[in-house]
Amino acid sequence: MRSLTIKAALAALLLSTLSTTAFAATGDHFQGRSPNIAGGDASPGYSTYAPNGQLDAVLADLRDANTRIAYDRSHGLITAHQANRLHAEDAMIRREAVAMNARDGGAIPMGQYHRLMSQVDTLQHQL
Repeated sequence: MRSLTIKAALAALLLSTLSTTAFAATGDHFQGRSPNIAGGDASPGYSTYAPNGQLDAVLADLRDANTRIAYDRSHGLITAHQANRLHAEDAMIRREAVAMNARDGGAIPMGQYHRLMSQVDTLQHQL
């Protein structure tokens, strides 16, 4: 009976590992940037607003990029000049996101949100 239990546990471990790997391979499940997250079928545009928390999403991605810049700089993967340029770009995106959020009463228009996230993605790809 003990042998059967061990085999069942190993089979469950193998299946969970394979399914986790397959889920992680898709790569886009962490981004959560669907324009119709509430289930609507309207196409995103400048009059459509991103769901609540869009500023938090932009700032969280910028925080991750900032951490990566510091890590790369401390390990000698980028120069001080490159790190300063990337930090300046990070600060510009952050200022723009906060200003848009304040200007639009706590909601960033979907088109501008996508532009901000595109800028953040560009910054992260530079690393």
